[in-house]
Amino acid sequence: MTVRLHHSARVHTDEVIAKLCEELNATKTFFPRSGLRLTFKLGSS
Repeated sequence: MTVRLHHSARVHTDEVIAKLCEELNATKTFFPRSGLRLTFKLGSS
């Protein structure tokens, strides 16, 4: 399951959010009772 976050108005904030996404993805968390792994991405790509 992919969670897409919109870009912010500031480049620095996007860099922080991208790092947060990396950290969250490293946890390999699954959505409860679904077997779907959560993947966090910044932007629409």
